Amino acid sequence: MSTRRGTVRRGPTMRGRGGYRPPIGRQSIIRTRDDDEEEFMALNRSDNEVEMEQIEFGDEQKRSGGERPQYEHGSETFGDVISHPIEQFNAHRARRQTFKQNMENWRQSLPPGAPADTAVPEQDENYVVVVHFRQLRGNQSFALNHEKAEEFARKIKLTPQERIKFNGVHDTDGLTAFLYKTKREFSIKIHHHKSDLLHHSEHFHDLSHLEHNPDNHTIEFNENVYVEFKPRHHHLRDLLPVEATRRPFFQHPEPDLSADIGQEKAASWLELFYDLFYVATLTEFTHNHVIKDWASLGTYTQWFIITWWAWTASSLYTARFDTDDVVHHIWKLIEMCAVIAMAGTAEHFLSSPAYVFGYIVLKGVLVCEYSIVFIVAILARSKSRIALAFYVGANLISITLWAASLAILDQGTHRILWYLGILTEVLVNVISRGDKTLSWAASNLAERLGLLTLIVLGENLMGLIALVAKSGLNPLVVFPNFMAVVIIFGFFFMYFEDFNKEVFLHNKHHQIWVYLHFPLHLCQVAFGIALIDTLKVYRAQMIANGVITEEEDTSADGHGAESGAAESGSHATESGSESHASPSEGGDHATPTDDASHSTESSGGGSEAAHRRAKRAIKEVYPDLNIPTSISSEQPAVAIQIEAPPPYHRSGYLTLIQYAISSTALTAIQALNSTPTLEEETHTHHLAKRAAGESLDVSFTDEEKVFIYKVFLICGGLILTINSLIKLLNIKMAGDIYGKIIIASRILNAIVLWSMCALPFSQLDAIVLLSVMMGSLILQAIVDLLD
Repeated sequence: MSTRRGTVRRGPTMRGRGGYRPPIGRQSIIRTRDDDEEEFMALNRSDNEVEMEQIEFGDEQKRSGGERPQYEHGSETFGDVISHPIEQFNAHRARRQTFKQNMENWRQSLPPGAPADTAVPEQDENYVVVVHFRQLRGNQSFALNHEKAEEFARKIKLTPQERIKFNGVHDTDGLTAFLYKTKREFSIKIHHHKSDLLHHSEHFHDLSHLEHNPDNHTIEFNENVYVEFKPRHHHLRDLLPVEATRRPFFQHPEPDLSADIGQEKAASWLELFYDLFYVATLTEFTHNHVIKDWASLGTYTQWFIITWWAWTASSLYTARFDTDDVVHHIWKLIEMCAVIAMAGTAEHFLSSPAYVFGYIVLKGVLVCEYSIVFIVAILARSKSRIALAFYVGANLISITLWAASLAILDQGTHRILWYLGILTEVLVNVISRGDKTLSWAASNLAERLGLLTLIVLGENLMGLIALVAKSGLNPLVVFPNFMAVVIIFGFFFMYFEDFNKEVFLHNKHHQIWVYLHFPLHLCQVAFGIALIDTLKVYRAQMIANGVITEEEDTSADGHGAESGAAESGSHATESGSESHASPSEGGDHATPTDDASHSTESSGGGSEAAHRRAKRAIKEVYPDLNIPTSISSEQPAVAIQIEAPPPYHRSGYLTLIQYAISSTALTAIQALNSTPTLEEETHTHHLAKRAAGESLDVSFTDEEKVFIYKVFLICGGLILTINSLIKLLNIKMAGDIYGKIIIASRILNAIVLWSMCALPFSQLDAIVLLSVMMGSLILQAIVDLLD
């Protein structure tokens, strides 16, 4: 028989349901036993000779005698019943008919005299066979001892005839074909690992715990293949009662977290919703606080310290002691209200009592929550009670300091009390870092910090989208916007390429890893603002050089709508240059050009500039006309005296109706009187006027331009450096040469960016900075792929 290689499906999972899947590296097999000749021919004939049939593995195996059949409920939902009532009713009738037929067959199979209400014996667990391949290889042979073969046969309930056939299976091709022919539900998973050395290790079976549920039973066939028995859960039979699934009103948290170290947790919906409030706070303050000098950057940093620590302190408690009960939801609701109060007064947070009260409420909630855990720890005599007492005390000290700052809020020294309170809370975390009963490794704080990093990067994108919405469609303007997207993506890739949720387990300096995120997030926000300002500087330079005009700087849609409305609503004709209009034969003069009015509308200048252009246009047409120095565009309001209606002598409904009619007429007349006249109205549509009015402010002084360039370069280098420090905490001193290369390349890129601060910025184009930043991040991404 000729040797033949079949195609290999490289997907992550190949399931046996629904038909035959070609085996891996199919080759001919030579057997000498006569008893296996029929099986050998069946397993090794060509694919077109195999009789294909649709196998429904969802149907249960034929029940053995003595086992009472059970009615199988469908998996339909109320939505299915509402949308397809007839189909669901017919399916229900079919299930009932099948159940009655099975019951009739079961009664006929009972021995004579046996009671028909025999108790249902406990059914054995049914398993789905998952064949795991640690590496994608060809056909592989294996040899099972008697114990493993018996265990495999018992798990999948092989009949005596099937056991005889299984004894002739000695390779992976035969195993997959045997599972298919015996109509067992199975699937194939192929795992790809970075190092082949793991597969030749003496303890290769330990690697399987990274590839499947460790609670499931497995059988090792060889060093590359093992079989997992995945239980087929009948969730419809094991539905919990309502009392077991109802959210509890109060459930005390566990004061000792040492048993939860290493257990993977995911962020709850409440935590994600809570983060949205900080997203709104960050967005509002960033858009309202203009950063154009070092003083404004310092003010932003002061606000960011308070906001970042407020989020971190709350998330640290939730990540460790969240019980997901009603009381915890109430605490979070109070915190959300406090965050909103702080966000509403953030613009003048340095002198706002409401901002202080909002922070005090946040700390008050933490005092209540930690006090509950502290009381539980005392009752349970847990070792964590000392550390919990420090947490309660630190938050009380912080509340006291912030409350004391209200007395000196009009002075600048009150900020010292604020940051002393924050420092006290940080010191408690540092002091209790060795207490395993409150270990951070029993939390999902690493995942929450990753989500916060996404929020900060999303803030950069929101600023970029707001800029793009006001930009035109000129390729010279669009291409730098795409460069900004590449830059933001580069920082995203750099951080999450090294991200590891298990950093708290493998690193005793995990608190340093957490606190490094503060300068990282601050630099990312400052860099995002500088990135948007750099794009504005680039646009201003393009306008100054005459490459693009001011009209092209506005939105294309708004400009087009405005131009079309101006053409349809004005009596002037456009001209590329100023020209004098000669009088017509009838004595009428031609209308002035549209150049003045068009430039006024598109530039969005003040009324004085419009008046000057109008005066110049009129002088060109009427040179002898004396025009006053100041022209007021306000039309005299028409005074309409409305006499009050005479008092009504009649009462009742008629009087009320007359009063309502007169009041409505009076309101309508006043509204018409306050409506602007035709000369005051712009001839554009109201939507086009809004789009055109939101023109970009691209005017920067030389000092502001130098500040923007320096923040862009310095923060970009700091982000590279901080990411290097974050990665350095997980790099081993011995080995891991690629990790050290990545760190060195990031530091080198940061030095290059910082050295550019010495360039003469007055002669430097913004596109140069964008190109250098994008190129360095692309090169860094290529280097990061080494690890």
